[in-house]
Amino acid sequence: MKTNLCLYALLASLLVSCSSDDGPFSVGEEENTIKLYAGVVANAETGDIATRAAENYVAMQENTAITLTVNGTWTGHTPPAIEQRTTGATKSFVENQTIKRKIECTPLLYWDDYGTADPANAETGRKEGLTIYAVAVDGETAATTVGDFSSLAWSVDENQSGGWAKKDLLISNNISKTDAARYNFSERNDGKLLEFSHAMTKMTVNLTAGKGFAEGKFVTEPTATLHGFPTAGTVDVPDGSLTYDVNSIKDIQTFCTNETKTGQQRVTRTAIVFPGRNLADVTGNDAGNYIIKVEADGNIYYVSADKLKAAMPADKTMKAGVNYILNITVNKTDIEITAAVKDWEDVTAEEDEPVINVTTSVGGNESDKQDGFTSFAFYLSDAAGENAETAYTEMSTASGTKTDGTEKWTFDTPLYWPSHSTHYFMRGVFPAATTVTEGKIAVTNALYNNQTFPSNLLVGAPVIATGTMCGNDDHTQVDMSTGGICAREATVNLTFNYMTTQIEVRLSTPDTGSDRVTLAGAKVEIVDGYTNGTVNIHDKTVDVTGTATDYTVGHVETEDANYRHATVVSQSLTNNDGKDLRFRITLTNTDGTKDIYYTTIKNIKVKTSADATPASISAWEPGKHYIYSLKMRKTEILTSAAIVEWIVAEGEDDVWF
Repeated sequence: MKTNLCLYALLASLLVSCSSDDGPFSVGEEENTIKLYAGVVANAETGDIATRAAENYVAMQENTAITLTVNGTWTGHTPPAIEQRTTGATKSFVENQTIKRKIECTPLLYWDDYGTADPANAETGRKEGLTIYAVAVDGETAATTVGDFSSLAWSVDENQSGGWAKKDLLISNNISKTDAARYNFSERNDGKLLEFSHAMTKMTVNLTAGKGFAEGKFVTEPTATLHGFPTAGTVDVPDGSLTYDVNSIKDIQTFCTNETKTGQQRVTRTAIVFPGRNLADVTGNDAGNYIIKVEADGNIYYVSADKLKAAMPADKTMKAGVNYILNITVNKTDIEITAAVKDWEDVTAEEDEPVINVTTSVGGNESDKQDGFTSFAFYLSDAAGENAETAYTEMSTASGTKTDGTEKWTFDTPLYWPSHSTHYFMRGVFPAATTVTEGKIAVTNALYNNQTFPSNLLVGAPVIATGTMCGNDDHTQVDMSTGGICAREATVNLTFNYMTTQIEVRLSTPDTGSDRVTLAGAKVEIVDGYTNGTVNIHDKTVDVTGTATDYTVGHVETEDANYRHATVVSQSLTNNDGKDLRFRITLTNTDGTKDIYYTTIKNIKVKTSADATPASISAWEPGKHYIYSLKMRKTEILTSAAIVEWIVAEGEDDVWF
């Protein structure tokens, strides 16, 4: 008599829903059949399946189709390798007051067809037993078509709003004649567990309304999109390996809605993807550095891949059979600010005659570092920025001394982006008490003092190159250099620059000789220059005001007696009347007579680096420290000069959320 190889499913009567899909199944038997148990298990990395009791198993739905290949060996048969395919459907029946589901196979398979009755096959086919591979999709009544169990093509949908259960491929490969789980003839009535595991990767996103949402609830149900995951590939059922198609990487536009709590406070989204994406390859602050986009009440939020990577083991590859759960509290994003202040860049001057020369070496002068940078006034505008109004005065966190862009600054009251399409111009002004009228600050020439206005006047703004688009494809692209920054989660770094110019004149004379002059009481003036101006905070430019006049560069008591040092309004070296600015140096000799020397400033040759070609400058720029070294002699002047960059704060090109 041929013994029936049909499989029976002994299952608890639970059903698989949109989220309850990771429980194991058990399969039972009837008398005189091969005893197999089929169970659905998750990837071993989850660690929760092995400890579940049988009564907690989740059942395959009735009429679920299972496709099987049963392989064995029959010594002396041609060919000796026997492979037979069959399909089965689960059917309910009651045994011992328990609902069970057996698998009715078509066609039926028999032990005899694998040579189990042939004594010559005792040491091969009987001992080695059978290898069984199977695939199924819970609840699907149409059997899965399998051409090659070693290369089963599979895909998931991009739009999973209607659910993903029809794409939840289950595979079984634990019954093998090459391992301890094999099913041989002598053990045929003992029963073996045919384990099914999920071949796809599951993503669960729990969204909770948090800070900035009225009453802690979403007004409308949020939507979510998975970004850049494989959607297709091949499955090797025998060894369980999967290979995704690199051309199938797409966005899964809509998740399955699994749960919505009362009042839209919490919403759960689930999806499945084809395994294999290595998140270790996702780095940097670029458009690909996120895995989920959430749209909630007019705002768009991006979940960084780093947040998922941090919770994963060393291997950052998305695994089959694993449910990656992200619990996300969606907060309307604060506008966060960092600020950085950089030391002076010293430019060393060469002596030359008869002009003033400049060379540059990059370095810092510790004595020139800005002190007291612990707060600044923050200005915000969604217009062109010229009439920006102050939002809040910020105070630095922690020590209040970090000016390198690594420390966040906090508002007196949190400030949120009103929507993801809002573009803001952001400006900072130090000292915080500086008077700003319609985006403008009045400045005037003064003796240099790095602790007082206007010498310490700093204006900060994000550094954004012309033509840098906001990178948000959810609304019309905007050039952020002219249209402002759109909503983002990351910190905005303001680049602070000094907005006046330092002019330093260093006088010297030969130690001995008839050409030595008396420097005591020397008077240094800027002739035909401007002493008043306006700083425009929206674009960090300076306009001169009033009429050109002469200005005396004074002496700072803490500096060398022969040095003159002033903060002046940044300006062109040719005034509006067409007159070139000049230095006038008046020396008083020991006999009371006076010698007057003139130098036209725009003729100064500036050497910006050691190997650069000297060139004339045409203007004094904001944030630069010009050092003029003048060696005074009878009848001639030997000159050199240096430019020292003002403190500059380096900022990020783009921040996003």
